[in-house]
Amino acid sequence: MAQGRYVVDHERAEWVIKTLIDAWRQKLPPFDHAVPVPEYLPKTLVPGSVEHALWLMAGLPYMRGRIDSAQAYIRLTHVYDLHPWMFDPETFRHSSMKHMNARAKMHKILRENGLGFNVRETIRFWDFNFKKLARFWDGNPLKIFKEAGDYDALCKLFMEGKKDPNSRTGFMVFRHKMVSMYIYFLTNAGLIEPFMYPGPVDTHNIRVMASTGMIKMSEVGPGARYEFYEVSPIARGLYQKYCKTLEDVLDLANALWYLSRDFCSRSQGNSSSTSGYRGRATEVWAKRVKWTPEKIRQYNSTCGQCSVESVCRWSLPSATQYNQGFLQIRSERPKPHTGQESLVELKRSLRSRGPKAKARKWAGEDEFPHSDQGVLFE
Repeated sequence: MAQGRYVVDHERAEWVIKTLIDAWRQKLPPFDHAVPVPEYLPKTLVPGSVEHALWLMAGLPYMRGRIDSAQAYIRLTHVYDLHPWMFDPETFRHSSMKHMNARAKMHKILRENGLGFNVRETIRFWDFNFKKLARFWDGNPLKIFKEAGDYDALCKLFMEGKKDPNSRTGFMVFRHKMVSMYIYFLTNAGLIEPFMYPGPVDTHNIRVMASTGMIKMSEVGPGARYEFYEVSPIARGLYQKYCKTLEDVLDLANALWYLSRDFCSRSQGNSSSTSGYRGRATEVWAKRVKWTPEKIRQYNSTCGQCSVESVCRWSLPSATQYNQGFLQIRSERPKPHTGQESLVELKRSLRSRGPKAKARKWAGEDEFPHSDQGVLFE
């Protein structure tokens, strides 16, 4: 079925989704050693409290690319234990000199705790959203969920009116992906009653859906771009169509995230070098595919074990998404002895380096500071 310049292969999508959910549940390769994302809590935080929900909300700006999201939450636990006033919406209720001093202190505290990435934007998020919670929701984000009732209504409360500080609705950085992410966290923490919603669609979801042919371009091939805002609604639709239970949603979200972050990222076809981060002007280059014995072992432990390898055709490095703002097909996914070097060339290369030669350690795809190939803001 065509949707604009994208085509959904529903037969393929149903097979890939079912295969990944089954593999995740049965701990089949590549998920045999995978565990769900652990939750890190401050020592002074009471689990299941309103403060728990506020702490999870405060960490959402770090759920994006170019920063190690898990490490950010660990560091945020220390910030909470030392400076709990930062997580109290009453701190931000009034625009006063005291309030301005609090913002300046937050800037210093976050940087000192290794959370200086996009620190000004993070404080704006914190200030704007917590002020709305204090003024209109009694400082309790769980009341938004009680009023909404379902996913669509929740999206309206979080997304509509976000430019108006005097509106009770509309929160900074909340779009469909971030709403789903917050639901995911609150559900896992037992803070809200479970209900059906589409999983959080991010770069990882889209990469797997594109590389396996679930979502195709009308003209697919190297250079074809998957624009995040265009593909996201299609990906959410696939969650809603083929995930019949809440457990399906959670398991598919975990499988797609883990597969792309820990396996697709190590495929040679996704390996990249960059010019150093300069915003959208950052240049990204493909690294040469070279089949050394070490890289063949790497392939066998990643792509070679993947449950959906048989339908995975394309390389889509996340470096272009995080640096240039789009996910793009680079080439067909390379496989040993079918790439840029034949087996004969490989043996000749190894002999020329001598019997004690060792392959250089291969670096993963996204070589820029603070990267965990994390999720991307919608």
